[in-house]
Amino acid sequence: MKKFLFFGDSVTESGRDKTNACDLGHGYVYFLSQVFNDINFINKGIGGQRVKDLINRLDDDVIKFSPDVCFILIGVNDAWLPYMLNQASSLHTFKADFEELIKSIINKLEHVEIVLIKPYALPIDKSNDDVIKDLSVFRDDYETVAKKYSLPILDMKDTMEKSLALMPAESLFYDGIHPTKLGHQIISQMIENYIKGHLYDL
Repeated sequence: MKKFLFFGDSVTESGRDKTNACDLGHGYVYFLSQVFNDINFINKGIGGQRVKDLINRLDDDVIKFSPDVCFILIGVNDAWLPYMLNQASSLHTFKADFEELIKSIINKLEHVEIVLIKPYALPIDKSNDDVIKDLSVFRDDYETVAKKYSLPILDMKDTMEKSLALMPAESLFYDGIHPTKLGHQIISQMIENYIKGHLYDL
């Protein structure tokens, strides 16, 4: 059975019980597991984390599992925590740190397929225009690194914005940062389509 590991922050964690390695939370990783019963899904999202945190726990939470595919979704906390908790800005360090993360995975797991998922947020509640502006820089950094290492990149932005024409932002994100059930379903559908089109024959 192939192993698909999801590495990221609270959007990926989505309430999972970190003491139970099999728990997938109640977000997009869980929804994917309901579609593909012949894939071993592993959720390694931890709330509040930034790209540097992923580097620090890479060996324990990714390398030792030797996944066939590693999906990475990170960057929202790099954008909003400097404003909410006065943490240091990642504007000038994110790209280098993100590239370090990718290079480390490639060097340690030659067989792994890495799939990048662009971070996304809406300017409501915990988020604001400054957060969205900084996040746009990190989204561009994703593109740069993806191009350099020839990695596939998924972006929920278009689907989310089409949905915004039909419903309020709060229907998709509780606070601008954390997706609602519908928001998670949209992310899940995007990844499901990618898996069916590119990864299901692994």
